[in-house]
Amino acid sequence: MGRKFEPIIDPEFEALIPPLSDEEFSQLEQNILDAGECYDPLITWNKVLLDGHNRWKIIQKHPDEISYECSEMIFFSRNEAMVWMIRNQLGRRNLTAFARTELSLKLKPLLAEEAEKRMKAGKADPTQKSAGGEVRDEIAKAAQVSHDTVSKVEKILDKAPEEVKDQLRRGEVSINKAFNMVRDSEKQKADTDAPKPTRKVKEYGVSDLERDITEILDWCIDQLHILIDAHQDIATDSPDTVLTAIEEFERSMAEVKERVQ
Repeated sequence: MGRKFEPIIDPEFEALIPPLSDEEFSQLEQNILDAGECYDPLITWNKVLLDGHNRWKIIQKHPDEISYECSEMIFFSRNEAMVWMIRNQLGRRNLTAFARTELSLKLKPLLAEEAEKRMKAGKADPTQKSAGGEVRDEIAKAAQVSHDTVSKVEKILDKAPEEVKDQLRRGEVSINKAFNMVRDSEKQKADTDAPKPTRKVKEYGVSDLERDITEILDWCIDQLHILIDAHQDIATDSPDTVLTAIEEFERSMAEVKERVQ
């Protein structure tokens, strides 16, 4: 049966692989059973499975019916191996724009780390983009979408319900529609969470605008008191004139405030 060894399953690596739908998995299983073998070899790195997780599950279900081969690859780090996995999936899978972008975003921490290393090692051209800009370009290019779409998908992944994300992965909802739903939901929540008028404001029926005016006038009068106290210690030719003018202004402000209330 051409069996070499059982590959090691690394949970972090396996989590990078977009799951097949039940229908897709069943079709793959039937194709392999009909052939009696896996045409494509399972790809490993240090015996850890990189490509072929779904095929390996099928092999385990039918251990005596399917033959398979393994092909070992060489990478210098886990990050390098994971970047290869993601790019390999993007090149082989028929994914929606959302699913492609979601998968490409898994490159973000991996590419960012590599970009920072290049920057620190002085290998990056200082006239070119920053590490962050370089990573954004790589993600958009890998997903075959615009930078704006990448930003929208990030927002959706962070805020949208799982049901909406599943619809996006199946191509049942557009990215723009889902993004608008998230934005509208956030706006509605912000309006709901906005501070309500205090009991005092409700009691006197003062509107928001009038309340703001009242607070401003309170502050103005406080500042005038400070000015009056300061002027009392200043030697001028006509201190009484200055103080009178200020006191008159204070009285007028107090009258305006009284009318507002």
